[in-house]
Amino acid sequence: AFCLFFFLGEEFYEASPYEPVTSRLSDIFRLASIFSGTGTDPAVSTKSNHCLDAAKACNLNDNCKKLRSSYISICNR
Repeated sequence: AFCLFFFLGEEFYEASPYEPVTSRLSDIFRLASIFSGTGTDPAVSTKSNHCLDAAKACNLNDNCKKLRSSYISICNR
């Protein structure tokens, strides 16, 4: 989950105030659908790989795709 928080933090700091909010919000809702349910059931949360989930979520955003190798290096530490 750290990778996702790292991504979201970078995304919000780099976002332009002139960029339409709807595009950023749609990404957030798509991310929420990927992560929904994790952490609610102990069996699900122990089997899930949060960095893998973050990598899947990264595919939904162009800025994240550009910086993917940086995010992956953090996940591999």
